[in-house]
Amino acid sequence: MGIFVKGARELQQALTSATGKLDKETVTVLRREAVAVRRAQKAAAGVKSGDMRGSIGYKIRGTKWRRVAEIGPRLDEMYPFYQENGTARMPAHPFVGPSLDGSDGRLADGLDGILDRTLK
Repeated sequence: MGIFVKGARELQQALTSATGKLDKETVTVLRREAVAVRRAQKAAAGVKSGDMRGSIGYKIRGTKWRRVAEIGPRLDEMYPFYQENGTARMPAHPFVGPSLDGSDGRLADGLDGILDRTLK
Protein backbone atom coordinates (compact mmCIF):
# COMPACT_ATOMS: atom_id res chain seq x y z
CA MET A 1 0.00 0.00 0.00
CA GLY A 2 1.35 3.43 -0.84
CA ILE A 3 0.29 7.02 -1.19
CA PHE A 4 0.79 8.91 -4.41
CA VAL A 5 0.59 12.69 -4.36
CA LYS A 6 0.08 14.25 -7.74
CA GLY A 7 1.61 17.69 -8.20
CA ALA A 8 4.06 17.49 -5.27
CA ARG A 9 6.99 18.57 -7.44
CA GLU A 10 5.04 21.54 -8.81
CA LEU A 11 4.03 22.51 -5.27
CA GLN A 12 7.66 22.37 -4.14
CA GLN A 13 8.71 24.56 -7.07
CA ALA A 14 5.93 27.06 -6.35
CA LEU A 15 6.91 27.28 -2.68
CA THR A 16 10.57 27.76 -3.58
CA SER A 17 9.61 30.55 -5.97
CA ALA A 18 7.32 32.11 -3.35
CA THR A 19 10.17 32.18 -0.83
CA GLY A 20 12.19 34.48 -3.08
CA LYS A 21 9.18 36.70 -3.71
CA LEU A 22 8.37 36.86 0.01
CA ASP A 23 11.92 37.91 0.80
CA LYS A 24 11.90 40.58 -1.89
CA GLU A 25 8.57 41.99 -0.63
CA THR A 26 9.83 41.94 2.96
CA VAL A 27 13.00 43.83 2.04
CA THR A 28 10.90 46.38 0.13
CA VAL A 29 8.67 47.00 3.15
CA LEU A 30 11.65 47.19 5.53
CA ARG A 31 13.49 49.60 3.24
CA ARG A 32 10.46 51.89 2.93
CA GLU A 33 10.09 52.09 6.72
CA ALA A 34 13.87 52.43 7.28
CA VAL A 35 13.95 55.43 4.93
CA ALA A 36 11.06 57.05 6.83
CA VAL A 37 12.73 56.48 10.22
CA ARG A 38 16.09 57.75 8.91
CA ARG A 39 14.38 60.88 7.59
CA ALA A 40 12.75 61.49 11.00
CA GLN A 41 16.08 60.98 12.79
CA LYS A 42 17.86 63.43 10.52
CA ALA A 43 15.12 66.01 11.05
CA ALA A 44 15.30 65.66 14.85
CA ALA A 45 19.08 65.36 15.22
CA GLY A 46 20.91 68.35 16.62
CA VAL A 47 23.29 70.06 14.24
CA LYS A 48 26.56 71.35 15.57
CA SER A 49 28.99 70.27 12.90
CA GLY A 50 26.63 68.10 10.85
CA ASP A 51 28.79 64.99 11.30
CA MET A 52 26.21 63.08 13.30
CA ARG A 53 23.32 63.98 11.02
CA GLY A 54 25.40 63.04 8.00
CA SER A 55 26.24 59.67 9.51
CA ILE A 56 22.60 58.61 9.99
CA GLY A 57 21.85 55.77 7.64
CA TYR A 58 20.25 52.37 7.43
CA LYS A 59 21.28 48.85 6.52
CA ILE A 60 19.09 45.82 5.91
CA ARG A 61 20.77 42.54 6.69
CA GLY A 62 19.92 38.95 7.49
CA THR A 63 18.70 35.90 5.63
CA LYS A 64 15.48 35.07 3.82
CA TRP A 65 13.82 34.02 7.05
CA ARG A 66 15.14 36.73 9.34
CA ARG A 67 15.61 40.30 8.15
CA VAL A 68 16.74 43.22 10.31
CA ALA A 69 16.84 46.93 9.55
CA GLU A 70 19.56 48.84 11.42
CA ILE A 71 18.87 52.58 11.45
CA GLY A 72 20.85 55.31 13.14
CA PRO A 73 24.10 57.24 13.34
CA ARG A 74 27.23 55.35 12.34
CA LEU A 75 29.71 57.39 14.33
CA ASP A 76 32.12 55.34 16.43
CA GLU A 77 32.10 58.02 19.08
CA MET A 78 29.73 58.23 22.05
CA TYR A 79 28.32 61.57 20.88
CA PRO A 80 25.03 60.15 19.49
CA PHE A 81 24.49 58.29 22.78
CA TYR A 82 25.09 61.47 24.75
CA GLN A 83 22.69 63.40 22.52
CA GLU A 84 19.97 60.80 22.96
CA ASN A 85 20.38 60.28 26.71
CA GLY A 86 22.13 63.38 28.00
CA THR A 87 25.00 63.61 30.47
CA ALA A 88 25.54 65.17 33.88
CA ARG A 89 26.37 68.44 32.09
CA MET A 90 24.07 68.27 29.10
CA PRO A 91 20.34 67.61 28.84
CA ALA A 92 19.11 64.86 26.55
CA HIS A 93 18.11 65.74 22.99
CA PRO A 94 16.41 62.52 21.89
CA PHE A 95 16.27 61.92 18.16
CA VAL A 96 16.30 58.12 17.84
CA GLY A 97 13.41 57.28 20.17
CA PRO A 98 11.00 59.86 18.74
CA SER A 99 11.82 58.75 15.19
CA LEU A 100 10.40 55.31 15.99
CA ASP A 101 7.00 56.60 17.12
CA GLY A 102 4.40 54.96 14.92
CA SER A 103 6.90 52.94 12.92
CA ASP A 104 5.75 49.64 14.43
CA GLY A 105 2.21 50.23 13.17
CA ARG A 106 3.38 51.30 9.73
CA LEU A 107 5.69 48.29 9.52
CA ALA A 108 2.91 45.91 10.60
CA ASP A 109 0.59 47.43 7.99
CA GLY A 110 3.26 47.01 5.32
CA LEU A 111 4.01 43.42 6.23
CA ASP A 112 0.34 42.53 6.51
CA GLY A 113 -0.79 40.83 3.36
CA ILE A 114 2.64 40.11 1.88
CA LEU A 115 1.83 36.40 1.76
CA ASP A 116 -1.47 37.02 -0.01
CA ARG A 117 0.13 39.38 -2.54
CA THR A 118 3.03 37.00 -3.16
CA LEU A 119 1.00 33.85 -3.73
CA LYS A 120 -1.41 35.46 -6.23
